Amino acid sequence: MKLRAYLQKNNIPVADFADTLGVTRQTIYSYIKNPNEKNYTLPRRIKMTKIVNLTGGQVSYNDFFLDNETQKSEHIHEES
Repeated sequence: MKLRAYLQKNNIPVADFADTLGVTRQTIYSYIKNPNEKNYTLPRRIKMTKIVNLTGGQVSYNDFFLDNETQKSEHIHEES
């Protein structure tokens, strides 16, 4: 699950998640962009690990690297 979807699903304001993670709101906004978008930022490993832990694994490491279309096509490929 993408971080944006996790925050929306759980009604967590970006500011609150940013405070918990110890970063600014702008940093979270740069994390939740699609990897193909301008100003996307890949979290450093330590922050990525914190995000995975804070979300109980609902947001995984791969969610930061793959866009939704790539995930869908890989899932379809795996089922074939």
